[in-house]
Amino acid sequence: LADPEVIRKIYQSIESDSIDYALLEKSKRVAVLPVDMEWSDLGSWESIYQVSEKDKQGNVIRGNVISHETHNCLIFSSKKL
Repeated sequence: LADPEVIRKIYQSIESDSIDYALLEKSKRVAVLPVDMEWSDLGSWESIYQVSEKDKQGNVIRGNVISHETHNCLIFSSKKL
């Protein structure tokens, strides 16, 4: 399955469903263990901001970024300035 086109076609053919409904409710061999850990689903930009390391101005900056008077922002850059 190294061909990206094959992977894309397979992925697009899979029905979108939650893991609990698609797998867990249908399995007879599921175990649940209690754990003491922090957990975030990272389902929003706010949750990514909350768990990320921030600079002195409260910014989360990833990539080549120049900021000016910027506070409490989440900034991602994947290309050159």
